[in-house]
Amino acid sequence: MNETASETRSNLVPMTWRELARIGAIGAVIGALSVGLYVLFHTYIFQAVLCRDQANAVCGQAATYAAITTAFIASFVAVVVLAHIRVYRPLLIILAAILALWGIQLIVAVLPWYWALAGMIAVGALAYSLFAWIARIRSFILSAVVAIVIAVIVRCIIVL
Repeated sequence: MNETASETRSNLVPMTWRELARIGAIGAVIGALSVGLYVLFHTYIFQAVLCRDQANAVCGQAATYAAITTAFIASFVAVVVLAHIRVYRPLLIILAAILALWGIQLIVAVLPWYWALAGMIAVGALAYSLFAWIARIRSFILSAVVAIVIAVIVRCIIVL
């Protein structure tokens, strides 16, 4: 009995298209949340505090600080939501998405707000869906390596 159960066991954790769509929707919401948080942190906190004196050298880093803070807060919210709906390996999904999309806030920040919002919604949905699909691999090491490799490839495409 035990041999037949192990023979039919797939190397992938089952996931329906509905679950994948739900994860993509969460990624879209997190993308929208990150745009809103970035604007709030950059405009009302970091730029207001760091750029009081225009000669201050730290003033140029306000956007970077806002992007970092936004990434951590949005990722924390995403991990909690994904864990709440019982997604398989939510932390791997979030870490791979952060690695792949690091610095994208600074790229879309130069766009009008509606294009930045649309772009981050689309990118968030795609990234979360992609890495949730990859996290289905039963072997954690293999899943992590594949996620890291794809995240680095996406990161290289973004930088170029």
